[in-house]
Amino acid sequence: MRQWISRREERGVFHQVIRELEVGDVVAYKEFFRMTMEQFSSLLGKVFPLIQKKEQPSSINSVRGTIQPDERLAVTLRYLATGETYHSLEYSFRISRQTISSIVSETSRALYKVFAPEYLKVTNTESEWDAVADKFEGRWNFPNGIGAIDGKRVIVQQPSNSGSHYYDYKGNNSIFLLAVFGPDYQCLWASAGTNGRSPDSAIWQSCDLKKALSLSHNTWNLPKPRPLPERAMPVP
Repeated sequence: MRQWISRREERGVFHQVIRELEVGDVVAYKEFFRMTMEQFSSLLGKVFPLIQKKEQPSSINSVRGTIQPDERLAVTLRYLATGETYHSLEYSFRISRQTISSIVSETSRALYKVFAPEYLKVTNTESEWDAVADKFEGRWNFPNGIGAIDGKRVIVQQPSNSGSHYYDYKGNNSIFLLAVFGPDYQCLWASAGTNGRSPDSAIWQSCDLKKALSLSHNTWNLPKPRPLPERAMPVP
């Protein structure tokens, strides 16, 4: 292990800067993590059992023992909030980039496991879709609307041995992100991964969303057609 990494507990950003912010600058703390100390503590309490590690004094993670859950969460949140590279975080937190990679992966899985059932729940009953449609009409004066659809090509580094598979019409390697958003800007559904080389029409024809919206399949349990305001004929 590099000597400067071994001094993590004396000079690493978590043990120095963050500890100072906790007692002296709550505004800067929120800027650092994109959340308050109370929110951080609440988040830590929910994922703590999933990211806690047994003490291993001889572990390669740290000369002095296992990296604790609060520091693991701090590293992960900093990565998610800023998009910093593992290389950059290695110097500030004084944790090897290999260990940071494991920490971010493990902690992200824990966050997903804890919060996915509540915040990534897919709307899938008629009553839920009716509630979405009612809110669209009330807030945006758009009746019978259950979502705003948009797509975007996200630039990626060319995967190995992929040739021109991801090469799009703009001259970039990309994948396609398609999403449906509700009346309160919340994401109701998203799909990513289709190669950017495919034209929009081909992406639409092959995506699950098209099948879900089809009345013959209706895998989302969409409500039956109903009339628009001051009209008698039912429409989807």
